[in-house]
Amino acid sequence: FMDYFDTFNHVAQLTHEINHHLFLSNSGVFAEGRVVFLCRDDQGISAGLVLRRPRSLKRTAENDTAEDGDMRVTTLCVRGGPVVGSSPLFDVHDVPPDALQVGGIVYEIREAKSSELLGVCKPRIKVNVNKILPVLGKPSMEELSRVVTELRDLCEDPALLESCHPQKDLGLTGLDLMQMWNLRGSLVEVLLSNTVSRSERFREAATVFGSYNRLKEKVRDLEWAASDESLQLLPDYAQRIDVLRRLQYITEDNSVQLKGRAACEINSCDS
Repeated sequence: FMDYFDTFNHVAQLTHEINHHLFLSNSGVFAEGRVVFLCRDDQGISAGLVLRRPRSLKRTAENDTAEDGDMRVTTLCVRGGPVVGSSPLFDVHDVPPDALQVGGIVYEIREAKSSELLGVCKPRIKVNVNKILPVLGKPSMEELSRVVTELRDLCEDPALLESCHPQKDLGLTGLDLMQMWNLRGSLVEVLLSNTVSRSERFREAATVFGSYNRLKEKVRDLEWAASDESLQLLPDYAQRIDVLRRLQYITEDNSVQLKGRAACEINSCDS
């Protein structure tokens, strides 16, 4: 489990860097119907498709965790269900009673962060977004069933989910970006081939590992706050200490001398 989640975190870090450049240079690649790899809430991977193009999310009172310029993409993804085959892209665990289903296929519609878009695939599915996300009324179950079924079929045949080429299809350039893209692709393959995500204890392990990571981040923040690295004015601080030594207000080991104690009691230079 630990190896899987460490790899997943590495993929998330690479994705954050890659998508930052991708959204700036070619956000149009996330057009309606584009098939993408998405991060699941249990740190598994699902296939989904874009329903709405990226939009910039601003910090509001309702969403105070957002950062200005943070991007969101409305997506639909297949989670599993009684009529799906065996694929690492399906969540094989217990289906929540309130889960959305159509034709025996469990799906969800949600806004995904840019960091949750783990890959962009070449296939696109024709979708009438207005029927799935109508302004008024209920979504068209016929359109939902067709789209979800096509996406399910793609998931069951990984050969159909060919990834976009970073240069030819997405227009990304730069040696560092190419190396990150290739590394992320190989790590995603490792995750999809890992049987850990099929374990009945996967969700429990994901919860425990998430708590462990949050605690580790807090410890790292505390260690940084207690270290000299947290002093942004450390060079200026060191120069001031040198001045106090030359004036003999403190000793070489930074102990305050009598002259320094007397200087501390002076509140005004008028006298």
